Amino acid sequence: MHGHWIPRETPLARCPDAGCRRAGLCRAVEALYPCQRTHEPLARVYDQISDRLRRLAIERGADAQTFGTRDIPDSYELDCKLDILKRGLEEREKEHDAMMLAQASARKG
Repeated sequence: MHGHWIPRETPLARCPDAGCRRAGLCRAVEALYPCQRTHEPLARVYDQISDRLRRLAIERGADAQTFGTRDIPDSYELDCKLDILKRGLEEREKEHDAMMLAQASARKG
């Protein structure tokens, strides 16, 4: 459902979103993004794995220059959010079309 988010192995004790903590409730919008206590961005997981592999390779004698940073455009996070929003809107549009089709067939029959 959330292509750019991955479930955490163990939920965080407190939400990393300051807005959720101030409001005293979860402000996650299910169609856009899940709760940050239970999920984390996939890009962050990739970065953590990449950093861990780089450290291990350097500890074992690899050249630090061999392991450069991966090229991620500055708009990556925005692109992710827009993609999630687009999918949510497409789902809503399908639901709306099905509802309109059901109403039309009810009027005919």
